[in-house]
Amino acid sequence: LTDSMYQFTAQYNELVDLVNDAVYLDDSPVEDKSSLKMMMDGIKDIMFGSYGLDDEESLFNYGFTFDQNGYLIFDATTFSEAVAENPDDLEELFVGYAEKEGMGTQLKTYVDGLDGFEGILYTYEEDMADRKTTLEEEKEEAITSLDDKYYQMELQFAATTALITQMEAEFAGLQSMIEQSAS
Repeated sequence: LTDSMYQFTAQYNELVDLVNDAVYLDDSPVEDKSSLKMMMDGIKDIMFGSYGLDDEESLFNYGFTFDQNGYLIFDATTFSEAVAENPDDLEELFVGYAEKEGMGTQLKTYVDGLDGFEGILYTYEEDMADRKTTLEEEKEEAITSLDDKYYQMELQFAATTALITQMEAEFAGLQSMIEQSAS
């Protein structure tokens, strides 16, 4: 059990690192950082909760604490003493009962739901696909609009060229008349 708790701690801390990198690094490829923060808040809410039929069980009763950076710390001695006193309470904490789920059961349900239909990660993926479609549609509209504007400018240029040609012909006629009257 102790090795499993060390592994649990290491995996949680790895998740914290991954989320922190995605949220706080300048070169992060993730744009929807609020979804990741919301996901971590949901996980922390479950981990900070009280479990058991009388809400008497907590992760903190078994040698777990959090440091100032949000990393999980595990004290094997406190864990071993708590398990030795009453191993059933550990099952109550992690698994729970039919009428009240434990922390582990709730975490599994929550994490499974993140990428399920309407989950945070599923929604993020859908949002990105929708955004891509929207951007492609906007691009096509912009191209069509520019093509229309170029066509209108081409027509205006042709009309302006015809007007200039007509004015040059009139000016040449007027100049010819001025030269004839001067002679």
